[in-house]
Amino acid sequence: MHEKLPYDPGAYELTAPAPITREEELGRRARYEKCRKELDVYYYRIGYTLAFPLPLRDMPMDLPAAIPGIPNYPWGIWTSWELRERWYTLYAAWRGQGDEPSGLLLKQELAALDTWHTFAELPPADLCTGHLAACLADLLKNRADWDGNRYDSAVRAANRLIDRNIRPWFEKTWQSKTTLKPQDLHNIPCIILFGAALLARTLAHPLAPVFDEKARTVLDTWCTERLSPTPYTEGTAYDGFFLDAATQWVAGHPEKDLLIRECRDAFVTAADAWLYLTLPGRSDLHAPLADTEPEMPFWMNAAALFADWYGGDIQWLLSHISPSRMPARLLGGIFDPLRLPETAPKPSRNADALVSAVVLRDGWEPGDCMVAASCTRIEHGHLHYDNGSLVIGRDGRFFITDPGYQQYRQDEERLFTIGRDAHNCPVIDTTAQTRRRACTTELSEDGGLQTVCLRLTDCYENIPGLLDVFRRFWLVSGERPAVVVCDTIRMNRDRTEISYAWHGGTNLAWAFSDGMARLSNEKYALWIAAGGEIITADALTRHAGSRGPLTLLYKTFVTRNNPHIWWVFAFDDCGERDFPALVWDESALTLSLPSGGMRIRLEAQE
Repeated sequence: MHEKLPYDPGAYELTAPAPITREEELGRRARYEKCRKELDVYYYRIGYTLAFPLPLRDMPMDLPAAIPGIPNYPWGIWTSWELRERWYTLYAAWRGQGDEPSGLLLKQELAALDTWHTFAELPPADLCTGHLAACLADLLKNRADWDGNRYDSAVRAANRLIDRNIRPWFEKTWQSKTTLKPQDLHNIPCIILFGAALLARTLAHPLAPVFDEKARTVLDTWCTERLSPTPYTEGTAYDGFFLDAATQWVAGHPEKDLLIRECRDAFVTAADAWLYLTLPGRSDLHAPLADTEPEMPFWMNAAALFADWYGGDIQWLLSHISPSRMPARLLGGIFDPLRLPETAPKPSRNADALVSAVVLRDGWEPGDCMVAASCTRIEHGHLHYDNGSLVIGRDGRFFITDPGYQQYRQDEERLFTIGRDAHNCPVIDTTAQTRRRACTTELSEDGGLQTVCLRLTDCYENIPGLLDVFRRFWLVSGERPAVVVCDTIRMNRDRTEISYAWHGGTNLAWAFSDGMARLSNEKYALWIAAGGEIITADALTRHAGSRGPLTLLYKTFVTRNNPHIWWVFAFDDCGERDFPALVWDESALTLSLPSGGMRIRLEAQE
């Protein structure tokens, strides 16, 4: 059961999770599910809510045309997510809390699957098929307390799902593939395969060994590609989507212990990403880079299994996620809260260079600060051309943010989410990035000063005279932390226009004073200064496609002799006007912070 929040990552930052125990939350959800007479599904990406009578007697097919140019919009994905959450909630209440009415509802609805004509919205099989298969695999494992007729009906439906939907899909999609390539690892066909293998094993279906063999090949390939010099990733949320299915398959495999050992190094890269990209003060939210989708909490299921298998700081993260934000599988008892550590992790520089980003942070508590920048090196649809684009988070809010998703509809919102001004990496002579080829040239720490340098040159193409592009940024820790950014853009021409689009977090208040911009909420303010130049109020705009953030649009120039552009983002207490003293020259910035008398000189990339 998810809140129907507007499709803007910032909406979740503004909605505090309920202070509730896992048992209380499970009881609350079970009561809600038992009262429902219809399945109302919120298709959050496009803003539709549709209702279907319970129990579902067939796959919903009478659906509107959602997006011009996409005649077969995959409604079934979100329908199956809603069913999945409902069924796992009823199952957990029945098996874990002895709630017999929940169990009766679940048994009735699984038996009703026997009346379905198909288990795919887009035959022969689609993501809905995979989700249904994985659910049935879990929910039919224990035959105790089922009446024979309902159980037999559910098993009959499960076998039909494999024989009529999965079998022809598998023969077309996977059977002839022996050596897999990175493009074969896209989440949808892999999730269907893992679900099919899990269900076939539960039913002792003759195809179980065939599906399991292919699923193992997929997982082996994913692990290899994940650990390659250009790590495979679909971004934080969609890596979690893939790994939710993959780890569910591993957890039920006869060779589980061997697989856990063999996959450890690759799996830990995902755990590190989920840990380090977390917003301080909100362990359930990640930096909105690429397609992040806080509506997709599947990563928590995989993280819980990693915590059980490998231990580590991911255990602490799980213990600080509100049960009101947990998916039903996790809420039902995947991990043991008694084993979780009470001490917050200490940031490790070894974990800052992640598969899709680089992150600098003080810690994970609300008062800590983090800055994350996209750094991807492969081509994939869920990733954006946003290398070097950064977000700054503190106290449960991303003060500098990003749209965090991609709109498919061809209109202003699509431009806002993936257009020229969607991200804050520099736009050079009106040209944005068109490739994902960033590399990290520096990652260091010296006392309270953490530094990253990214080379972004190869992310741009078809810009006459372009020689090199670097983005170097620093996190200055302290009571009033600051982030400093220096873009170095070397051109073989006298003068080149550079433009920026800095998105402020949804519902933060903007102000302009002393040549700087300022973002604030009730607790903190963030000052924004631009390289010795004046920022005026007319730089603030609202893009026609924005669902929340306001944008600071800013233009400046680099020259042959001065290729550096500086930005300073300095935190202050709300209501104060105690901002840092700044001294600029062509290749360095001297920053004097008001708290602690700290004075730092930062050098540009030469």
